[in-house]
Amino acid sequence: MPWKGGLASHGGAIALLLGMWWFSAHYGKKNGFDFLWIMDHLCIAVAFAGCFIRLGNLFNSEIYGDVTSLPWGVIFERNGETEPKHPTQLYEAGSYLILGLYLIWRYWKKLDRTWRGFFFGVFLLGCFGMRFLIEFIKEPQVEFENNMVLDMGQWLSIPFIVAGICILIYSYRKKVPAAAVPPVAPPKKPSGPTTLSNAHSL
Repeated sequence: MPWKGGLASHGGAIALLLGMWWFSAHYGKKNGFDFLWIMDHLCIAVAFAGCFIRLGNLFNSEIYGDVTSLPWGVIFERNGETEPKHPTQLYEAGSYLILGLYLIWRYWKKLDRTWRGFFFGVFLLGCFGMRFLIEFIKEPQVEFENNMVLDMGQWLSIPFIVAGICILIYSYRKKVPAAAVPPVAPPKKPSGPTTLSNAHSL
């Protein structure tokens, strides 16, 4: 129900995947890239975007954790809280930042020794794996989650975690280089034969 907010980050991830699949299907073959190649590049930027999104959640006093006695607990007075809570926004922002820095380092230093799909697989596993773990100390976002062993964010993260594992396995089995190989343009045909008489007339 997108008119009621949809699936938040998970819905955005699904839409992004569909959009990039369409883009690669229509423009990839003639330009030398495929779906995994474009996702390998896009996921690096998305990791940093996720970091900034969670910082925005912190500034808005939303999506925080349970009560904590740790020294870095935050009292979200804007929401009427009186006890320190886990700043889970910072936990996620930090994990996405580390993930993005690792991916960009790997791309910069070891692209020639990396198989296509590695960046995307690591991103899915790292991003949604950390999301799954951090959800254990988050307050329920909706009322029905109080009676669930796992909350909605965790259930929605599991398919992406499994997909990340499958993509990494696929990457190591296929061993396609991560770098794109642009298609070689065929040599242009001469406009017409040059005869000896034409040469003399020039």
